[in-house]
Amino acid sequence: MMKSNKERFDSWYKKPESKKWMKDYMKSYYSKNKNELLIYQKEVRNNYDKPLKNIVRDKLINIIKNYKIDSILTLESHKFLFSKKLPEKKVIVYEKDKNVFTWMQKPKPKNVKLVFGDISDYAELNGRVDCVYLDFCGNWYGSKETILNLRETIKDSKLFILTLAVRDNQTEIEGDYQFYIISQLQELFNLKVIYGEQYKDSGVMVTIAFEVLK
Repeated sequence: MMKSNKERFDSWYKKPESKKWMKDYMKSYYSKNKNELLIYQKEVRNNYDKPLKNIVRDKLINIIKNYKIDSILTLESHKFLFSKKLPEKKVIVYEKDKNVFTWMQKPKPKNVKLVFGDISDYAELNGRVDCVYLDFCGNWYGSKETILNLRETIKDSKLFILTLAVRDNQTEIEGDYQFYIISQLQELFNLKVIYGEQYKDSGVMVTIAFEVLK
């Protein structure tokens, strides 16, 4: 009776020299493909291509198309799921992970300017954009500093969009989380809420879009 592939492999793998060869091969493979493997792990952990996330993303794109928006400052998924749907817009994307930044240059769309560094660095350039979209994985307290650093950039924009995780153990947050975030932001900016959505991604997330009033 002919052996199956598994049986042949098990028979081969029992030999000490075969185990050593496999171990050496795996070390070599990991060494050559380390960056891609690490990025893949990060992409699986932070999967931005999910049905509910995609629905929210499409709603934001429709909002952006209803305004005179030519330039957008944002954080992006590794596959540029947001930027690819706005090919006519100039999208400035910041990425602070060097390995991810290098990997993202290959699939980068033509309308994207990819910059290595923290998105807060943009404030030092005194540049202006029509829309600031901060798609954070963390909560308000972990993201507030970046928002403060970009305060002048946001004030000069037309739209400000923010995504945060709904997970806080701060006792001062009571009641509706969206209302709390809106109230915090309106202490910093003159904003009009034009869209808000809470949805389940890897955790519970909230996305709020604002028109920046002058």
